[in-house]
Amino acid sequence: MHIIITYGGNSSVAMIQWASEQALKNVYVVSVDTGWSAPGWLERVQSVLDWSKTLGMTPTLLTPTAQFESVIQAKGHFPTQKFQWCASLIKGMPILQWLDDIDPDYTATVMVAHRRDVAPAYFRLPEHIEVSDFYGDRPVWHALYQHTHQDCQNLVEKTPIAWHTARGRALECDPCINSNARDIACVDIRNIKKTAALEASIGQPMFAQDIYQGTPNMVAFRDSAFCPEPQVQQDMSLFTMGCGDPYGCGT
Repeated sequence: MHIIITYGGNSSVAMIQWASEQALKNVYVVSVDTGWSAPGWLERVQSVLDWSKTLGMTPTLLTPTAQFESVIQAKGHFPTQKFQWCASLIKGMPILQWLDDIDPDYTATVMVAHRRDVAPAYFRLPEHIEVSDFYGDRPVWHALYQHTHQDCQNLVEKTPIAWHTARGRALECDPCINSNARDIACVDIRNIKKTAALEASIGQPMFAQDIYQGTPNMVAFRDSAFCPEPQVQQDMSLFTMGCGDPYGCGT
């Protein structure tokens, strides 16, 4: 059994296509609705899942009770770049519970779409992790670990899923605690206002004040910010750190 983690990003779409071309058997494709995605992003994820079904795979969208807003409200504070507990609670726990239901014998291999060429943190990314405690001691396979940006683009072009150019990462969490000023400048204003409302409800900001470059708050910064043109090469360097990394954040 193979389990592909996807959040609708280019790399995981490429992995699904690659797995189909390799004729892998008994493939499950799983995603988690974090409750914090960009407007319209969940529809893209559903399109990816629906397409995977046409390839003979088994898609699953997990909707945990503990989504981003409810977890923040319960804890009374946001995660930080140093303590990124959000991914383990919102993604890791529901995936692990689901895995234990469908794979009680611990024979499944989890496939995560990390690649060496995405960011310096991945230069020594191994193809295989024989035992991963993030997935209940199941093995993890980075099947595309040596694929280049162009390799992935070639794979995605064979699919009915459009190449995502606007941000270079999946937007299942938007903004992400790893977002910098450049990333926040591109967040949909609806999510900016939703974030500001959550900040007000717990009395704590999501980001340090200096990220807003002299403006008083996130909304004012977003109103005055310029979203740069999409980069030719994916830039996921913001999302190659902390506890979210093993769960395929941004892929």
